[in-house]
Amino acid sequence: MQSLWLLKSGWDDPLPPEYVKEWETWTSELPAINSLTIPRFVQYSPSVELSEIQGFADASEKACSAVVYLRLIGQGEVACSLQIAKTKVAPLKKLSIPKLELLAAYILSKLVKHLVANLPIKVDAIHLWSDSKDVLFW
Repeated sequence: MQSLWLLKSGWDDPLPPEYVKEWETWTSELPAINSLTIPRFVQYSPSVELSEIQGFADASEKACSAVVYLRLIGQGEVACSLQIAKTKVAPLKKLSIPKLELLAAYILSKLVKHLVANLPIKVDAIHLWSDSKDVLFW
């Protein structure tokens, strides 16, 4: 969609063939989303010895995103489940990759703050990850 905005075409203008093909491919694959399942069950029990939050942030020229997992450790078993994620499309005004990486880290910090405030269990450790040295230096 963002690449369509950058074309600055009129509402009724025909799309270039490469955009039509990309749109048709995307819409033909869309029904497959019905088969996607993401378990978010928190397998907490009294035998849990350690609960951790593991968060990851990353960005590219097109988008930035963050994802947070809950990792529960107890009696030699480890359970990990996706809890929350967020993705943002990069703004039309071109931002540098370091700025987008910082935006992804900011999104991650907000997600973790929200999750910790609403999680019904005590969190023993929080680990947040980024592959950007700019984020790590800031």
